Amino acid sequence: MINKQELIFRISDIIINIYSAESIILRIVKENIAEDAIAMKIAKVYCHDALFIIYKLLYEIFESIYDGNDLENNLKLLDKNFMKVNYDIVSLLRDIADKGIEINECPF
Repeated sequence: MINKQELIFRISDIIINIYSAESIILRIVKENIAEDAIAMKIAKVYCHDALFIIYKLLYEIFESIYDGNDLENNLKLLDKNFMKVNYDIVSLLRDIADKGIEINECPF
């Protein structure tokens, strides 16, 4: 029962991360700030981080469900099919920080 609770916690965290990433994107669309470069950079960084958290949680779930060859095969499928985002996160974070310094407050 405890193992199942831990899996449910991880699944819940995945759902929360998906929901929050979707929310930030929808908020940008709703507020018509898609043209705002800093808002888009913040969204990219947030979604990038959420994807890595989701990947880590899925990896942990697979490790607890599968073993041996099944684990190896399913981890290969996860790596093959998981969406990879190639952003230069350090540059995006630097741009966000520069904007914060420029306006003398946190840009988000």
